Amino acid sequence: MEKQFPEGMQPVGDATFSFACHKDVSCFTRCCKDVDLTLYPYDILCVKNALEIDSEEFLRRHTFLVRGDNPFFPSVKLRLTEEALPACPFLADTGCGIYTSRPSACRTYPLERAVDRESQSGAAVTSV
Repeated sequence: MEKQFPEGMQPVGDATFSFACHKDVSCFTRCCKDVDLTLYPYDILCVKNALEIDSEEFLRRHTFLVRGDNPFFPSVKLRLTEEALPACPFLADTGCGIYTSRPSACRTYPLERAVDRESQSGAAVTSV
C-alpha cells in the first residue's frame, strides 16, 4: 500500500532539502502554536541566557515537569501561553523572539517532516 501524505507534503527521498522561516511562508509561526515541546538541558541554558535570567527563574516561569518512562528523570516541557490557541511564550508578531537561542526542536523543524517512517518498525523509509 502506498503511503499517503498530507496535502502539500511530499517525501524528500534523495532530493536536497532547504527551508527558511519568514513571514512570507504559509506556515509562518504555526509550529509555535499548540506545541508539546520537551526542553533538554542545553535548550534551557541557551534560552535562559538569551532571556538573561537564572535557571531557577526560567524553570519556574516557563516550564513544567511531566513523568516520563523513567520515574527518576522527569521531562521538562515548555509552558505555553494561556490563550485560546496556546503558543510559545517567546512568539512575537514578527516571529520567534529568541530565534538565535531557540530550543533544538525548533532548530530542526521541519526536518522531521522530511523523513518518512514505517509505522510498525519506526525505521526510516528511503524511497516511497
